[in-house]
Amino acid sequence: MNLLLQAAALQFVRKLSGFNKPSKANQAAFDAAIERVSTA
Repeated sequence: MNLLLQAAALQFVRKLSGFNKPSKANQAAFDAAIERVSTA
């Protein structure tokens, strides 16, 4: 995966969720959201 694209997806998900770093309970959902955004 392109690192620039992944970084942009991470920033987008952080902005939408309002969290810089998710809790351990939400880490899987956060990672899935980043993956989905980066492949879109």
